[in-house]
Amino acid sequence: MRKLLVCLLVCFLSLPCALAESADQVELPLPDAAVYVPDPFLREVTQLMTAWEHAARVDWPDREGVEWTKTTTLVTLHLPTVRMQGDRATVFARVYSARYALWEDGTLRLMTSRLGPRRIDLERVDGTWRIVSVTECQDGERFWPSILEFCDGDELLAATLTVPVGHEVHAFALERYLIAGGYMEPLPDDE
Repeated sequence: MRKLLVCLLVCFLSLPCALAESADQVELPLPDAAVYVPDPFLREVTQLMTAWEHAARVDWPDREGVEWTKTTTLVTLHLPTVRMQGDRATVFARVYSARYALWEDGTLRLMTSRLGPRRIDLERVDGTWRIVSVTECQDGERFWPSILEFCDGDELLAATLTVPVGHEVHAFALERYLIAGGYMEPLPDDE
């Protein structure tokens, strides 16, 4: 039952924006990864990537009916591998980033999304992690070579980042965000 409800939610989120071009959006907060990421370090990395992704889209040209400042970004890290050395860390993961908008008519719409292997380099300054750089895979014939390069030639790690991952992890994170924000009632547990 729970899977069916989550699938329906994902289908609902996939409605095109064009259906409500005249509706106004409601301002949403950035999600707190604490509601869907149990590991403290990966939670902090997820929060940093959420802010990074959100800031990367602030200057996007407006589309009719869309104000990017009144949307929220949700990021999930799929199959993360962490390498730490003192105050430096590198996270290799398939990063799914999606921008949502909640419209006044109560519909939550997926505005844009992307999924791809990334390398996230971080450093700890005064006890807080910050992103130094984010390296994304390239398209086309450079897809595999670019992943292999940012994985420092580690073919097993690079292959891990290309394993197909379903939407279940992101759907779970979105559900937790909606429940925590009061936009959705908790789903009953499967019996």
